[in-house]
Amino acid sequence: MDNLIKSLEYFAISKNKKLFNEDIDFIISTIKLEDEDPDREWELLKSNYSKLRYIYQLLNHYHYILPDNFFNLLRIFIDSLDKTTNIYIQLLEQSDDDDDEIKYMYQEIKQLFDSSLKVENEISKINIIIKAYDLLVPIIEDFRREKYYDNLDPEFLKLYNPSSKRLKK
Repeated sequence: MDNLIKSLEYFAISKNKKLFNEDIDFIISTIKLEDEDPDREWELLKSNYSKLRYIYQLLNHYHYILPDNFFNLLRIFIDSLDKTTNIYIQLLEQSDDDDDEIKYMYQEIKQLFDSSLKVENEISKINIIIKAYDLLVPIIEDFRREKYYDNLDPEFLKLYNPSSKRLKK
């Protein structure tokens, strides 16, 4: 996912479609999606949440016209998110929390996750998953007594700040 973001940001600056296509082809050929260690679930959720929010912001702020192979790579990442989403749905279905407010929130999150699995458009799917994470993350924060912070590399954010003049159209 990090390589996808870097390629997208470089494309935003350079507008070099040939190089962007080569980057995407290379990433697709080297990507290995593995099942995540359950102990790292919170870290995975935070990482996915940060990256999804960042990509969604970039795509919607700059309105890129992207080649098909970019969306092929994005689909690979989305497929891994769908696997994680299915796990979250199962966990939400098995929850036996007594708090009515939490039960309601779990039901709403589950509905969002369910609807994300039915959506074909990657950008719409990302938007729905972000909405579900927007509800889920505060619950987990409260349970773990730990605050979520975007965990994108600060140098990465500094170099590719969306408000930077380099990224303006």
